[in-house]
Amino acid sequence: MTSKNLDLEFLLDEYQTLVQESQGTDGEIEWERLQGSLVVTGEWTALGAQQLVHLVRGYGVFFLRNAVALATAAGVEDGELER
Repeated sequence: MTSKNLDLEFLLDEYQTLVQESQGTDGEIEWERLQGSLVVTGEWTALGAQQLVHLVRGYGVFFLRNAVALATAAGVEDGELER
C-alpha cells in the first residue's frame, strides 16, 4: 500500500459530513450518534465504529497520523481487531 492509495481527501469530506450531522444543538459532537452514522452510512461494523471513535477521542490526529504513516510503510492495510 502506498500513500497514493489512501484517498484521504475523500474520507475527510465524508467524515466531516458525518461529524456535522452528529452535532447536537450545542455544537458538541454526539459520539454515540456518530458511531451509529459510521455503521449506517460508512458501512463500519458496530465494533469497528466503536473502536474508531475510541481511538479518535483517546489519541487525536497527531498520534493517528503517525499510526497511518507507520501502517502504510509497513504495508498493513487491514489490521486484526480483537474483541
